[in-house]
Amino acid sequence: MKFSIFPDMNRLDKKIFWLSTVIEKYAKSKNKSRVQAFQEISASGSFDFIEKHYNVEHLLSFEDVIEDINGINAKMAT
Repeated sequence: MKFSIFPDMNRLDKKIFWLSTVIEKYAKSKNKSRVQAFQEISASGSFDFIEKHYNVEHLLSFEDVIEDINGINAKMAT
């Protein structure tokens, strides 16, 4: 039997939950609202990146994921 801390959630539900948690943690790290944070990471392409690479990104700490987002945002700003 496979262990899961969210046994009643399917794969898509888990991905959505994780993505929303990333947005929330990014918002807190930047002292922004979740809407502002989502708009910022969407505009920079960071959201597309973390969604596309979810299979790897979700294994990292949230701090590492935020660092990836910050790196993409910085690259897009130049």
